[in-house]
Amino acid sequence: MKVGYFKCVGGISGDMILASIVDLGISINQIVNGLSLLNIDDVYEISSHISTRGGVTGTRFEVNYNPNPITRKFKDFISIINSSSLPDRVKEDSCDIFYRLSEAEKIAHKSESFDMELHELGEIDTLIDVVGSVFGMYVLKLDSIFSSALPTGNGVIKTSHGLIPVPSPATTALLSLGKIPISEPPGTLNNTGEMITPTGVAILTTLGSFSQPKMYIDKTGYGLGKRKSENYPNILSLWVGNEIFNEENSDLILLETNIDDTDGQILGYVHEGLLDMGANDAWFTPIHMKKNRPGVILSAIVSMAIERKAVDFILTETSTLGIRSRNIIRYEAERHIQSISTIYGNVNIKLKKNDNKVVNISPEYEDCKKIAIENNLPLKYVMDKISRQAEADLL
Repeated sequence: MKVGYFKCVGGISGDMILASIVDLGISINQIVNGLSLLNIDDVYEISSHISTRGGVTGTRFEVNYNPNPITRKFKDFISIINSSSLPDRVKEDSCDIFYRLSEAEKIAHKSESFDMELHELGEIDTLIDVVGSVFGMYVLKLDSIFSSALPTGNGVIKTSHGLIPVPSPATTALLSLGKIPISEPPGTLNNTGEMITPTGVAILTTLGSFSQPKMYIDKTGYGLGKRKSENYPNILSLWVGNEIFNEENSDLILLETNIDDTDGQILGYVHEGLLDMGANDAWFTPIHMKKNRPGVILSAIVSMAIERKAVDFILTETSTLGIRSRNIIRYEAERHIQSISTIYGNVNIKLKKNDNKVVNISPEYEDCKKIAIENNLPLKYVMDKISRQAEADLL
């Protein structure tokens, strides 16, 4: 699964997101071609160049345009996006970002209007930052987006409304709406100015999750902010790579209970029910209980999300009076299913990986069973033959 992780060292803004995407290798022409699908009449020019902030070399992204005497409203941006030729996913994500910006502005201005004047946010650069960023991530083919906590900054900034605190009321509303983790400015600096903008925060809070994924980093892009600070690098780094799944599952629960007076058919039903509701595994262990009565330990590994449901199911369907519960960590190999072409047709192969290397290959049992029956062949012969071919093809 391909993921992107934004590490917001110097904060976040729409142009910094776009710059980090371009720095990864997405050409400025690709962004221009994507934005051309908006079919707008505004005259603007976008450009990028290599520069440095502190000791970090990255990309600076800029939008040059003539300010429109009539600023657009949220409904205008939504209309432009929906009537464009952009891919559906880009349209949907871009509109969601503007809806979130709208909710934040309503909170900041204590208004219910979707028609409010946007002032700075109503210019063409806001549309370019939002749609350009979403389109860039679409080109990168990111399955999931993550972000670090956001440095709030401090001090005041001058806007068309007058002086406002940092972060701005709209940005603060976005942080509140998304329950976003925040951090102090680098080195607890005073008067950093604006480090996180409404547009940048709206993009990340709409599309991303605020945690650091376990991942293998393939590429890193550095987006540079406009301000050059001597106290911290005004950069946004974007890490892109593959997420590591199930290396450690710390949210798993082991449920166990001793049972000696429940019918075996009921126990079979409980086992199937636990697996059907999403248990990772369930099994029985024979034991001897009081008065040397034979019994079983029913064990089930479940996620926290279904723990209560699994407990209620076991208490309802069996005779047990209590269930033990404890958190566990389970180490798992990475698993993939891949289809290969054989003389019997396409067969699914299970690939077991450890440390990103294939360590075992096994053909899917049901596929081999079907082939054996249809061709009147021994099952072991079919499994061995397909295993050898899979090893030759995939190893």
